[in-house]
Amino acid sequence: ITEKTQASSAVSKEKTGDTFPEEFRIVLQGLARIISRRHSLELRPYRRIPLRDIRPMWRYLALPLDEIQFLPEDLSNEDEDIPLGFTAHEVWHILFTDFEVLKKVLFEVSDEEEIQRQFLTLWNAVEDPRVNILGQGRHIGSITWINKLYRDRYGVKELESETRSMQREPLHLQFGYALIYHWFNRGEDDPRIVNVKAKEALSKSQQSIQKAYNQKDAESSYRIIKEEIWPIYQELIEEAKEQMLNEELLRQMFK
Repeated sequence: ITEKTQASSAVSKEKTGDTFPEEFRIVLQGLARIISRRHSLELRPYRRIPLRDIRPMWRYLALPLDEIQFLPEDLSNEDEDIPLGFTAHEVWHILFTDFEVLKKVLFEVSDEEEIQRQFLTLWNAVEDPRVNILGQGRHIGSITWINKLYRDRYGVKELESETRSMQREPLHLQFGYALIYHWFNRGEDDPRIVNVKAKEALSKSQQSIQKAYNQKDAESSYRIIKEEIWPIYQELIEEAKEQMLNEELLRQMFK
């Protein structure tokens, strides 16, 4: 499973003209089927879902589709460990994420779509590390893949410019980015987070976050998110709304 196959052919799979090595796609699909024990699981190029998608992404779409969608450019990455890491991570959602329980908890939070989206953003920032912990424990050879993937996608490369960019993000999104950084850097605080309220929220929720990460049972984790972390996250959402309102008022004043 951990062997790499260098692909020699690239085929077009998207109307946009994106290409990817088809042989490597077949290898990744085989890996996903073996780990998940779902022999009908497909690995397909990303396709946008109208009115739902904000940006292209790797993701697992549950039954009846039962497919992992990938970004074609990632399969051409010079370091094959990165698409291997993406594939393993999405398979771990199949193995360890309980989508039915998530749906139940989601409607306990709210039946409003906007609030559900906000909760899902928080949930994903906590669930990703949880499934990674469980997956790496089961599939030891994947640790290098995940380390390289997270360094590539979430590592700080230009601290000064990235800190400025982070400050333009709403506080609740800063919170989510910081969770991911804190997990893959083994407890190191995200140096891009300078906002005092965001830092306080991270410190206040850290014990609950760790508890949620360490739950093998999905429902136990989701309830910790809902009952202990979500109220703190909501405070950041309200703070972000207030900031946006104040900024808009200032713009109106100086028109």
